[in-house]
Amino acid sequence: MKVLIIGNRNHQFIYNYVKAFRRAYSQPYLKIDVLSQDSSEVTFSSDKYFDDIYALTVPPFLRKIRFLRILYQHILFRKYIRMLNHYDIIHVHYIENIIVRDIDFFSRRIHGKLIVSIWGSDFLRASKSRKKKLIKLFNRADRITIASDTVIKKIKECYIGNTFISKIVLCRLGLEPLENLRSILMSDMNSRISKSKIGLCEDKIIITIGYNASRLQHHIDIIENIEHSSLLSPFCDKIEFLLPITYPRDNEYITMIKKIVLNSKYHYNIIEHFLSDGDVAHLRIASDIFVQLQPTDMLSGSMLEHLSARNIVITGSWLPYDCLDQWGIFLRRIDRLELISNELYDVLNNFVVYKELCDENSKMIIDKFRWNNVIQNWISLYKNEV
Repeated sequence: MKVLIIGNRNHQFIYNYVKAFRRAYSQPYLKIDVLSQDSSEVTFSSDKYFDDIYALTVPPFLRKIRFLRILYQHILFRKYIRMLNHYDIIHVHYIENIIVRDIDFFSRRIHGKLIVSIWGSDFLRASKSRKKKLIKLFNRADRITIASDTVIKKIKECYIGNTFISKIVLCRLGLEPLENLRSILMSDMNSRISKSKIGLCEDKIIITIGYNASRLQHHIDIIENIEHSSLLSPFCDKIEFLLPITYPRDNEYITMIKKIVLNSKYHYNIIEHFLSDGDVAHLRIASDIFVQLQPTDMLSGSMLEHLSARNIVITGSWLPYDCLDQWGIFLRRIDRLELISNELYDVLNNFVVYKELCDENSKMIIDKFRWNNVIQNWISLYKNEV
């Protein structure tokens, strides 16, 4: 079987997907190549999981000029699509802008079975005109995968009456960090050891805000709400805030965050450096409370990792997490971001009780999202069994 993945070759979901697929696929011949929209000549450690790599590499003198960079990648993308017509399966992981811009050409020129995997923001944050353009891609697709029942419902409501709705299937992506988390949780280590390993106070309640440096995490709005509220003042010496902002590199935004916490009465830990998989696992376990208030999301992998590490998760009632309710996952929800201080006050006052309610979350999330437990659905999809 020959497979072409179209997506970011260095994204953990993609290379861990390929790694898990290779491990579980029992047939004698399997070739997995990748067409990746990265513009530099960097070689990634994840490249070992692919047989051939076709990157949209842009010459250095064109990279700083946005229009020329996009044009060059556009021409290169068309070149590869014309060439790469010998695959049994073309699998789009996340619908990148380059596909949407050239959706007619892409839909006409590709051969083989087309699987389109929607990750979340590629649909949830799309404009009306973009959603309309996606219809051509969905009509061409043989299968459309989505990782959330709630988002499947939203897509069906958006495209009511379109025949491609019958092609939609539920397929979840696994979470590789769960393997490290599971190992640590099964060992004699506890959260105090994990706190010590990443330089946090062992005796304080750690409150993690967001999981990257995207402005959509609303760090500044959350911090300002906390700073302007008197509710949390009695807990000042008992809590510590953690801000993991290792990517993307938005220097202006990171500077704004640092400035706003500079003279705070609370202690903030800002993590900017790269974290290994082991470090990420310890970060999740070191955290006690996780705040996740993005405007849209399908099912945040980082949030699921925090749940598996027995964090008390505070998230927005507007996010499509119905499946977590169906599984009996304990979560705290707020209707507006402005209520975050009130919610933190309630959680801190009931910390021991809520923490105990999180114990069952761990087993459920690990069972649902280990790669070993989800990859067979993808293999069946490739074999036309679903």
